[in-house]
Amino acid sequence: MKENIKYSRTYQKISDEQKKKLLQLVCHLGFKIKAAAKKLNIKYAAAKTYIIYYRNNVMRSKNQINSKSECQIVPLSSQKCKLNIISKLGGDVVRQIYFEYPTITQE
Repeated sequence: MKENIKYSRTYQKISDEQKKKLLQLVCHLGFKIKAAAKKLNIKYAAAKTYIIYYRNNVMRSKNQINSKSECQIVPLSSQKCKLNIISKLGGDVVRQIYFEYPTITQE
């Protein structure tokens, strides 16, 4: 009679520092999850679980835009033209540029 031997996988806890490095490698530098996990000596399953959690919960909450529509079209007027461009990468604001153009005179 065979003995029932149960093998259980041990869970590897990822420290906060490793999480930051993992996000930097995957989201900002474009590494694959497997390559980043190997570089940081983290189990692939633990790294994949954290990246999926981050994408589904954290990035989506950071990705909300204040206005109801992403782009707006307004007819030209004599007022100053204002333009605000926000670049996001991985849910974090990378760069924000504000342009203000002088008044437009129509002939």
